This record gives sequence, C-alpha cells and structure tokens, in this order.
Amino acid sequence: MDKVFITKSELAQSFDKRRKSAGPFLLSVTWLWVFFSIILCVIPSILLLCVLLIMYLPFYWVDQAIIRRRDNV
Repeated sequence: MDKVFITKSELAQSFDKRRKSAGPFLLSVTWLWVFFSIILCVIPSILLLCVLLIMYLPFYWVDQAIIRRRDNV
C-alpha cells in the first residue's frame, strides 16, 4: 500500500472547501437535532419533575406536622 503525504496547506484547503460546501442543509439538520433533543429530553424531565413534586408534597406536609408537634411538647 502506498503512503500518501498531505501537507498542512492541502489539509487546510480541504477543510475550507468542506466548510464552504456545508451550507444551509447542515445548519437545518443541526437545528432539527437540537429541536428533537429538547422534545425528547428536556420536556419529559420537566414533566417528571412536576410529577415528583406533586407526589412528594403531601409527605412534606405530614413531616412538617410531625416536627411541629414535637417542638410544642
């Protein structure tokens, strides 16, 4: 197998060429990925936080009632 030597300037030119060719399509794919990530990760985590808060609030109030009763004794 032959060795291929690429100079630094050729590598930089190929990166510049690739960067210029990646236009609105790559940007739209990136924004779609961000949008779906928000939908699939952030929104369910916020909903789970709300559900857990609703589940834990009654126990917090019971705990506060028990602690308040011990302080008065």
